[in-house]
Amino acid sequence: MTLGRCAQVIDVRDLAEWVLRAGRTATTGAVYAVGTSSSLGDVLDRSARLAGFTGTAVERHDGWLLDRGVGFWAGPRSLPLWLPVAASGFAERSGARYLASGGRLRTIDDTIAAALSDERRRGLHRLRRAGLTRAEELDLLHDTAL
Repeated sequence: MTLGRCAQVIDVRDLAEWVLRAGRTATTGAVYAVGTSSSLGDVLDRSARLAGFTGTAVERHDGWLLDRGVGFWAGPRSLPLWLPVAASGFAERSGARYLASGGRLRTIDDTIAAALSDERRRGLHRLRRAGLTRAEELDLLHDTAL
């Protein structure tokens, strides 16, 4: 699932600061407010390390996930940051104009740590409108059919 995939993570705090600044300075035109393009595998590995994950990662191919009703990107039964191979360019956009217009990029580790802290504070088992529930994730992990 991660081979050749990229992710461009931007911290919501950096984005919010930039949006406010852009409004105050009347910034106009197209701006890709995106983080540095990183391999999806690297983002997932960093996330696992920062979360203290000690289990075994399980990787499945797109077709396997799609056949089981898992969707790309967002929404119910989805995997965040997972895009179709055909959309791989979506996570390789230039953020040069964002940076030139005063945008800031925290480190990916800082962003992941802050998101994890927020998730833990709000409750890891709360209901969400997007992603997999814990039960859905466990069902998929126990599905050994390849």
